Amino acid sequence: MKKIYALISLCFCVVSSLQAQTTIYAYRNWQQSNPVNVQKGPVKFSSDNLGVVELIADQSTLGAVYAGTYFNYKWYAQVTKPGTQSSLEGLYTVDMNDGTRTLISTNGVHLVEMTYDYTTNTMYGIKNGAEYLMTLDLNTGETKQIGAFQTSTMSVYMLALACHVDGTMYGISTDDNLYRIDKATAACTLIGATGVNAAFTQSMDFDRNTGILYWLNCGDYKLYTVDITTGAATVIGGVGKNGDDSMASMFIPYIHVPVGAPDRVLDRKVVASGNSAILSWRNPSFDAQGKALTELTGIKIYRGEELVTTVTVSSDKIGQSMEYTDENLQDGLYSYRFVPVNSKGDGGVDSDDVSTYVGENAPGKVVDFVVKQGDNEAILTWKAPEEGMYGGTFDPGSITKYVITRSNGSASNEIEISDPSATSYTDTPG
Repeated sequence: MKKIYALISLCFCVVSSLQAQTTIYAYRNWQQSNPVNVQKGPVKFSSDNLGVVELIADQSTLGAVYAGTYFNYKWYAQVTKPGTQSSLEGLYTVDMNDGTRTLISTNGVHLVEMTYDYTTNTMYGIKNGAEYLMTLDLNTGETKQIGAFQTSTMSVYMLALACHVDGTMYGISTDDNLYRIDKATAACTLIGATGVNAAFTQSMDFDRNTGILYWLNCGDYKLYTVDITTGAATVIGGVGKNGDDSMASMFIPYIHVPVGAPDRVLDRKVVASGNSAILSWRNPSFDAQGKALTELTGIKIYRGEELVTTVTVSSDKIGQSMEYTDENLQDGLYSYRFVPVNSKGDGGVDSDDVSTYVGENAPGKVVDFVVKQGDNEAILTWKAPEEGMYGGTFDPGSITKYVITRSNGSASNEIEISDPSATSYTDTPG
């Protein structure tokens, strides 16, 4: 079902020959021509062929996505509870290859649009109801209200939101106009009329590599470019087989590093060995704009916030695997970050570091954990951990007990199994 005031839409097509065949990601929530059997879920498609949309994963039975966007190699999305349009289930990341959802937090209020500002490193959104500008903490899911969208003379109901790479925020409202928005107060300054009836679900976003603003108005299911100096919208076409796909969380991946700087390293791993940490990775093959990488001079390796070394890399090592050993470490947990470098500057880097524990690990997770239904019972079975928490060594004899957490909705309690050799437990929760 479509959401009336704000939500999503999405799409994108490229008019510049330099950006032909740009891959666009989005979340499909509706098809006007197929409302009963529509396959909902994350999708991707090419900007030069809007009629062919590839479904990454069918998530029709799961909660919907009405606000989401991309930041630093991750797809962030708020998910609603199944069967609802505004009851928030939580903030997730969505895997761009198979659609797997990973919960970050159940905190916050429901948003209907999101956009990232690279000048303030802030995620902004529109609160459900189209009246308020919000911020969203990507680590905790918490949302904070900045203010109501309004001009000096009237309230504005905002449907779509997008932040330019220079930090300027734009929005399209129910009065069919494009506005410039003050990020500190939500005050709106009229730019001009789009010339299109803005209705039903919609979203917009910049291709930050070209500066072009794209908008899908699901009142007519058409994709537009929007002139940010006049507000005028120019139609490109519809998305999907019948040109009537309604989508949310549309984005074009963008890495905020200098043009020509390397993309991130891949296959990052770190394994403890004695009092050392052995790091391995695969050098990037592309720059952050997706072009073949022709220059790579080094990989900066950080331990926490400390630069440990810069591994020199010659151009013949582009795309190749490498290793580095961080030696003479005290027992403890260590996290590492890899930053590829060339003459253009520092390249892309994952937000989450890789970690290992030097010294004897705490136990890792149990193996083959299974819960079966009995006669008013829950029958739990498992096997003892086979490796340490961080993949290192640990002494199986060091296990002193197991702790089982039983949850029922928001309530939970812990059950202690004092026998370290136990591999089963029968619970009678009622």
